[in-house]
Amino acid sequence: MKRGINRALLSGDNRAIYENQNIQHANCVFISHKSEDIEIAKQVADLLQTEGVDVYLDVKDSGLQIATKEGNANEIVKCIEKALMISTDILVLVTDKTKESWWVPYEVGFAKMGKKTIASLLLKNVSDFPDYLKIEKKLHGLADLKSYINEKQSLQIFLESAKTGGITKD
Repeated sequence: MKRGINRALLSGDNRAIYENQNIQHANCVFISHKSEDIEIAKQVADLLQTEGVDVYLDVKDSGLQIATKEGNANEIVKCIEKALMISTDILVLVTDKTKESWWVPYEVGFAKMGKKTIASLLLKNVSDFPDYLKIEKKLHGLADLKSYINEKQSLQIFLESAKTGGITKD
């Protein structure tokens, strides 16, 4: 199986070409997290990519990093929205720090408006999390995360088969 990519690594012409391709045939999971949880986010991204699922992890988005460093709110929002638009799913990493995030609720709301699949991975003995996430898919630990990845892989295989004509109507 081909390793997934972090779409945030694409830059310039490569990113424009990739974003304009027919991407509904490729899963991309936007990983939403509090910045203090970046190491966990990197581990989750690596696991998804190892299993052939594309991700968007903000730490590798040079445009977003520059906008953040410059304090350019318009560009920050544009980068986040663009990343969510090219994603099929959002996976929210929920830790005790998540409730302090200004961006996680924004990302989830934008994803919901874009009819993206929303799931939360509950980490570090989180006992309470926002109601807007309680109505979405909840993953508890590594076993649930692996099941989630298997679902993404199965959907990817189905879509690729349909794209190449491997599925027929009988």
